[in-house]
Amino acid sequence: MATPKSFGQSLPDQVDRIVALCDSQLGLLSDTREIYKDRAALEKEYATKLAALAKRASEKRNKRIASLVVGDEPSKTLDDAALRMSTFDKAYSQLVNSLEATSQDHASLSEVLISQVADATRTLEKKHEDMKSKQYQFYQKLLSDRDKIYAERIKMKQKYDEECLEIESYRKKQDRSQDDKHASRAAKQFDSQMVDMRNSKNTYIIATAIANQTKDRFYNVDLPLIEDVRHVPCTSLRLLISSFPEHATPARELDHSVQETLGQVNAASDQDLFIAYNTRMFTVPNDWGWEPCAGYYDTGEMATESEPKIFLQNKLTRCREKLEETQRQIDIKNRDTEKMFNILTTYMKNRSIGSVDDVMNDYLGVQQELTLLEFSASILIAEIETISNSLGGDEGSQSPHSFKPTSFSIPTTCGYCKSSIWGLSKQGKTCKTCGLCVHAKCELKVPANCSGGTRTSKVTTGSNSTLSRTGSQASIRPTATASSRISLIQPQPQPIPEHFPAARVLYDFIPSSAHELAVSEGMTIQIEEDDDGSGWIKVIDPQGKKGLIPASYVEVIEDNHGSRDAPKIPISTKPNIRGSGQIVRAIYDYKAGGSDELNLEQGGTYELSAGPQGGQNYADGWWEGYDSKGKKGIFPSNYVELA
Repeated sequence: MATPKSFGQSLPDQVDRIVALCDSQLGLLSDTREIYKDRAALEKEYATKLAALAKRASEKRNKRIASLVVGDEPSKTLDDAALRMSTFDKAYSQLVNSLEATSQDHASLSEVLISQVADATRTLEKKHEDMKSKQYQFYQKLLSDRDKIYAERIKMKQKYDEECLEIESYRKKQDRSQDDKHASRAAKQFDSQMVDMRNSKNTYIIATAIANQTKDRFYNVDLPLIEDVRHVPCTSLRLLISSFPEHATPARELDHSVQETLGQVNAASDQDLFIAYNTRMFTVPNDWGWEPCAGYYDTGEMATESEPKIFLQNKLTRCREKLEETQRQIDIKNRDTEKMFNILTTYMKNRSIGSVDDVMNDYLGVQQELTLLEFSASILIAEIETISNSLGGDEGSQSPHSFKPTSFSIPTTCGYCKSSIWGLSKQGKTCKTCGLCVHAKCELKVPANCSGGTRTSKVTTGSNSTLSRTGSQASIRPTATASSRISLIQPQPQPIPEHFPAARVLYDFIPSSAHELAVSEGMTIQIEEDDDGSGWIKVIDPQGKKGLIPASYVEVIEDNHGSRDAPKIPISTKPNIRGSGQIVRAIYDYKAGGSDELNLEQGGTYELSAGPQGGQNYADGWWEGYDSKGKKGIFPSNYVELA
């Protein structure tokens, strides 16, 4: 028998037509089943009529046999032995017996046609219907996964366009604030937005490469694999038809020519005939290319400046880890697929072993799992190749942080953007090695230079971990938040006061851009611009240098010598070092268990203390504050509520 042509190679992107062919083949199975079901009914009816005819013949024999053998008035008594001696009786009895035997043969044939042909055809039909549905559902899943990749590329393009338009908006704001005291902050916000835009650009380029890789694999690998499975029902149908003469042999209903014709059913020839009349021109769609933003000039090259490069390096490391794990699963599934294929080959060579269709169904299930794993691996490979080509071998220090999702029951400063992390929905992540805490969105922006637990100063987090203010954070690029951007939409120039509030630095801070200022713990500085919600303040050091530092790194020193006319600039940290100004109300009585604790009286109000280690930041489950007499102490956080 000739090997059939490949549907996948000969009929590209024609799954629906091949499914229709499969439906027609299954329809032929159904028609064949109905034919033999009706044939069985006719055989049973014929057997019943033959049995009735034999019964009537036997009754007539019993009435006529005596007269036929010895006449109507015999001279002596007639017995059964005498009747059996008659050759006429023997011939007539044989005729009746042949009718009864033929009736039994047709009754048996009817049962065989029902049990071994009609019911077997129904089972075969159901198996191939399930197999067809399973394959078509798998095709729909691959189609859905492909479309998700396409949609992700469009989404990344839209995000890139939005970031480009934001760049232009920040550029205009920076131009308007050149001559006022907000110039450095506007420049910092512009730089931060530029980093976000470049990261979005790189993500868009990577998404385009992934979409192209997915498209090529879908049309050249996955789709042909699905289409090539469609010849199975035709093969099974031929094998079933070939078994029909066996069941018909007892009745000798089929002559030699019919048997010979059934034996010449050729699935390969029929499949080639279908291909010949369904061949159509098809070309794989072209790759997607770079599409610039309409309102911003840019090129299609990956951004490899310092901050975007860190983002790419972290993404590369993550992709390689995922690919390594995926490849292990592929190796296991490859072995399973090879094992199932060998079993299938054995069953097809010797069908008496068991059901080939059941083994085929199991094989297709394993093959589908392998295809999905290879699909995931192809995405990771496209991402790795795109990033590696852009980095040119510069893959960073390769000391990645071991970030794990973390819930923060108290506010914690992000090690990258310096804004607060707070919430029980695991909005942040903590490095299990060095204790660095960051937002989930900031994870890939942190350099892969895990310090392995080295700490110079401690800040309590929701997971009781500590993090270094130098070391791993020294090279982290802080970014401004949306609230700081809003404050620059209409800058209001103000005269520079002659005197600024003094503050004490709580932690060392190493700048990561030209707009930031290096300060050390214990240094006394002046606050030139307060926190506008971005988490940053502009300060002046003892040498007169100006720059931005995190607002949470300082505490204000009460000023008793300031100029009477100097304007007081409010900042996020209350000037009165005693408290933060945040009031809580006790909802239960609490008796202090030590000298460092406060007694709480239900309904009483208390002021939370200030500072990064005070108030709600004191410890997990404990807050620090003052009572009405000015006594400072700690108390359980679940015994109070914000007033």
